[in-house]
Amino acid sequence: MVGASNVVQYTVVIWDGRAFRVRKGVTEEIDPQTGIVIRNHETDDLFFGLQLDGPSFGVVTEFLYKVYETPGKGKYDLNKYDNIFST
Repeated sequence: MVGASNVVQYTVVIWDGRAFRVRKGVTEEIDPQTGIVIRNHETDDLFFGLQLDGPSFGVVTEFLYKVYETPGKGKYDLNKYDNIFST
């Protein structure tokens, strides 16, 4: 997956309908309707599996990314790039 090394947390629904919130070191089984944690698992297996081969494990419904500040001023005039964003 592109940019997978910057993902710090996934929410994924697997084939049997169970939902998991996955981050390095912890996998939480959650209720898909309420988001309440049902049980915790201390494992990296699903986290690294999603980073290496995500689509094989289920449908990822949410990503939490680590972001970085841009070098320099960090401000860009997006009006210059209207032709890129238009369809």
